[in-house]
Amino acid sequence: MTGVLLGLAVDATGAPWALLLPLVPLGAGLGAALAASLRDAGVGSALFGLSLCFPAVLTGQLLVLSLQVGQLERVAPATEAQRLYGLLAGYRLWLVVAGVLVLVLTAAWARAARAARAANVPDL
Repeated sequence: MTGVLLGLAVDATGAPWALLLPLVPLGAGLGAALAASLRDAGVGSALFGLSLCFPAVLTGQLLVLSLQVGQLERVAPATEAQRLYGLLAGYRLWLVVAGVLVLVLTAAWARAARAARAANVPDL
């Protein structure tokens, strides 16, 4: 969550290294979540889960690029600063969409877990 908030707040027109700042907590959080989720899995299951990471990253990148192209067409940049603004606007839109999607999926999982607990079904 910290990485997403930093990504929304960073000014890209300043130092180029400032864009890397949000990636540090984001990468650390993703690595910790991946390690925790694969801790109890067998070797085959863990490798299958890791093999799904590449298509997921590729799909996310394709979605970001389409949003960025849409923003660039909307802005019609004449200068390099306007082009950078269009790219960052598309990326920030993707961060907001991804954040909302995570919240919706988390709420759905919590509701399903609560319903399963009420029906005395083992944990999901």
